[in-house]
Amino acid sequence: MIAHMGIKYEFLSYFFAIITTIVISFVLIKTVIALTKKQICVEE
Repeated sequence: MIAHMGIKYEFLSYFFAIITTIVISFVLIKTVIALTKKQICVEE
């Protein structure tokens, strides 16, 4: 039972790590797109 809980906890932490990575990269991409759009507008 204890070993099973350990595996479950490990899976959850791994799962949250993936979600956090996806969210951070998504925010970074949105920021980069917003910045490039601003630069394009300024250049025009």
